[in-house]
Amino acid sequence: MGIKQLTESLLTLARSDSGQETAVCAPVDLSFIVNSSLMTFEPLVFDMDKHIIYDIEASLHVNGDEKKLRQLSDILLDNACKYSLDKSSIRVTLKKSGTKEALLTVSNEGTPLTKEEIRHLFLRFYRADTARSNIPGYGLGLSIAQSIVSEHGGRIDVSTDGSRVNSFMVLLPLQE
Repeated sequence: MGIKQLTESLLTLARSDSGQETAVCAPVDLSFIVNSSLMTFEPLVFDMDKHIIYDIEASLHVNGDEKKLRQLSDILLDNACKYSLDKSSIRVTLKKSGTKEALLTVSNEGTPLTKEEIRHLFLRFYRADTARSNIPGYGLGLSIAQSIVSEHGGRIDVSTDGSRVNSFMVLLPLQE
C-alpha cells in the first residue's frame, strides 16, 4: 500500500466518523459484485500457489453503494490471500440467511486468531501479531470494512475454529 492509498483510506475513515461519508444506496446485485471481486483475485491467488473455492448464490440484491460493497469484498479477499498458508484454500460463500439477510463468508487456512486478537481486529492500525508484521499493510482494511458494513445496516464478525481456519462473516439486509 502506497502513501496515496494510505491517505485515501484515512480520509474514508475520517469522513465515515464525521458522518460525511454515507453510502449511496441503490438496488445492487451483491452476487455480481462478489463474483467480480473473485475474478479479479483469481490470478493473484493462483500466482501465490493457493486456490479459491466459492459458492455464490445468484441474484442476491441489497440496497447499497456498489463501489463500497466491492471495496468490502476486495478487503476480505485481500486479507484472506495475505494471511493464508502456502498452498491452501480460500473459501468464499454468499447465500441467503433466513429471509431478510445475505451472508458473505470468507475463510482461510492460517495462523488461528486468539480471542485477544479478535477483540482488536477492527481497530485502526491494529496488526494481529509480530509474525504478520512482514505482510504489507497498515492495519486499516478491516476498520474500513466494518465502516462499510455499518453504513449498509449490516454486521461483521470473525471466528476461528481454533486450529487453522479463520472466517469473516458479513450480514447485510436484503432488498425488500
